[in-house]
Amino acid sequence: MDVQETEGNKADLARLKALVILNENLKQQESKFKAQCKKQLKELQDKIKHVGEGDDDEEEMRRIREIEKVYEKDLAKFTRVRQLLAKMNQDLAFVQRKIDEVPTRTELVQYERRFVELHEQVDSKLEETKKHFDTFNNLQDRTTFLDRELVLLDSIYAKYPEARKNDTGKEKLKEELGRIQADVDKSTQGVQANLTKLKENRTQLTDQYNQLMEEQRAYHKACKDFQDECTKNEYLQSVQQQQEVS
Repeated sequence: MDVQETEGNKADLARLKALVILNENLKQQESKFKAQCKKQLKELQDKIKHVGEGDDDEEEMRRIREIEKVYEKDLAKFTRVRQLLAKMNQDLAFVQRKIDEVPTRTELVQYERRFVELHEQVDSKLEETKKHFDTFNNLQDRTTFLDRELVLLDSIYAKYPEARKNDTGKEKLKEELGRIQADVDKSTQGVQANLTKLKENRTQLTDQYNQLMEEQRAYHKACKDFQDECTKNEYLQSVQQQQEVS
């Protein structure tokens, strides 16, 4: 028990020790009581043998009846003690099962190590997946802008020969270039606005993350303080139970 004792099962082990001591004491009392009862029964049987059939010794008979009453009372007491012993054995088995269900410190360390490894693997896989998604999105945006640029260049190239023939064609080309420039500026402003919004969102998420981390640290500290208080409470309860048993 001393080898298996931990902070988590200290109270259960203390109660188990007290129950084991009580169980051994009850067994010794039961053995002594049985021996005494057998001795008294033998004495009574010997006395009954010496009593004749026609003997009317009332004093001896009265004494025998008193002894029988005492024997019945002791037998009832013995029955109660046996019932109490059975109840103690049940409690002892229940506490033993509870102790067996509690994982040892070595098992807890193994579980914790395995959970840390799984967390690191999941975190690494998540970071890798995020990088792939970011790369795909960037390449998709670049492809979209390059396609638009190619369409614009094809449009300018198609109208350039006509613009070289007369002034009207030149004016149309200038107007087309002006429209293209306006669309490009509008698209640039939209991208810039989206970038500004994403930066603001990132700042908010960073602040929220820092706040959550602070709350997590406070939560872990509160859990540790609560566990320490529970350990103290269990120790005090075990001490009180030992005092009540003794």
